[in-house]
Amino acid sequence: MSEEHLDHMFSALSHPVRRSIVILLAEEGPQTYSSMLGRLKLETGTLNHHLSKLRGIVEQDKDRKYCLTVEGQVAYQAILRTKRDFAVGPPLAVRRKMIRGLAMKSALGLERLLLKPVEAFKEVQRELIPYALVCVFIISLYLLTDLLIDVFDFARSILELAAGIAVCSIFVRLALKKNLSLRRFAVSYGLVYLPSLISNILRIAEGALGIQTGRMFFRPFPFVFHQGSTFSAVIFAGLSLWGFGLLLLAIRESCEVSNSAAFTTVFFSSLASTWVNLLISLLIFPHPTPPLFQALLA
Repeated sequence: MSEEHLDHMFSALSHPVRRSIVILLAEEGPQTYSSMLGRLKLETGTLNHHLSKLRGIVEQDKDRKYCLTVEGQVAYQAILRTKRDFAVGPPLAVRRKMIRGLAMKSALGLERLLLKPVEAFKEVQRELIPYALVCVFIISLYLLTDLLIDVFDFARSILELAAGIAVCSIFVRLALKKNLSLRRFAVSYGLVYLPSLISNILRIAEGALGIQTGRMFFRPFPFVFHQGSTFSAVIFAGLSLWGFGLLLLAIRESCEVSNSAAFTTVFFSSLASTWVNLLISLLIFPHPTPPLFQALLA
C-alpha cells in the first residue's frame, strides 16, 4: 500500500462515525442505505458526508448495497489491531522506556526541589506525575522514619498531613476566594515535607551514634518547640524555617497569589495545624506536652 493510500485510510478513520461504518460493514455484511441510517442513528446529510470521505474504502455492490473494498478490509483489520494494542498496553520495551523517562524526570524534580524550589513548584502545575512520584517518595520515607522513631509520631503525622492540606485549601477558598487544583496542591504540600524527612533522618542518626537526640514538637511554623542540645536545636530550627519557605512557595505557585497572601495563608494554616496537633496529642496520644504548652494551658 502506497503512502498516499495510507494517508487516505488514516484520514478516513479519524472520525468515530466512519470507524463505526467500517466496523458495521465488516461484521454485519453489506447494508442498504436505509439500514445504515437506522443502525447508526444518523441523519441523511451526515451519512452522505461520511460516505463521501470513505471513497475507496466503502463501495456499492451490484445490488446497490454498501460493502467494504479490499482497502476497507485492511482498514477494519487496522482498527481491530489498534483496539487490541490499546487493551493490552504498550510493548514491554516501550513501557520500560516510559518508566525510565518518568524516573529521570522525577529525579530531576527532586534536584530542582533542593536547588531551585521556585522552578520546582511552578513545574508541579504543568507536570504533575513526576512530582507526584517525588511527593510519594518523600511522604513514604517521612512516615517510615516516623514509625522507626515512635509509633505515636507516625499516627500523628498522618493526621497532621491531612489537617494541613485541609486547612490550607479551606483558607485559600474562603479567605482568598481562589480556586485551586486540590491534586496539584496536595502534591506541592507533600514536597514541603522534605525538611521534615531530613529532620527525622538526623534524629535516627543521633540515636544510632548514641548522641542525646533532640525532639521537635509541633513543627509547623510559627510555633516550633524543641528539647535537646543547643546545636541540634539550631539545626532543627533551620530545617523548620526551610520548610516554612517551601510551604510559602507551594501556596504562592499553586494558588497564584502574592507573597503577602501566601505568607498570611502559611501563618494561619500553620497556627491552626499546630493547635489541631496539640489537641490530637492531648486527647489521643499519651505523649508529654512541651513546657511552653504546659504553661499556656495552665
